[in-house]
Amino acid sequence: MPSLTTERNEAENRLKNTNDHYFWVHERGKVSERKLEGEPQRMVGMSQNITKRKSLKHRLQQMASHDDLTIMNRR
Repeated sequence: MPSLTTERNEAENRLKNTNDHYFWVHERGKVSERKLEGEPQRMVGMSQNITKRKSLKHRLQQMASHDDLTIMNRR
């Protein structure tokens, strides 16, 4: 988990929904307000579902490292 001492934070996380299915999110945020002591008091940000992007990346990595004809690893 990123430290809240920085102004901006970014992370990718895998979450589980109420139907017990996993999905990936990309989260970005920044501290918008601090207490007098400098502690973060309020953050603003957004979360984006990136499950399809992660799935495609995994599929492309598999295709790049496996040969369907000889079933040998290309590494």
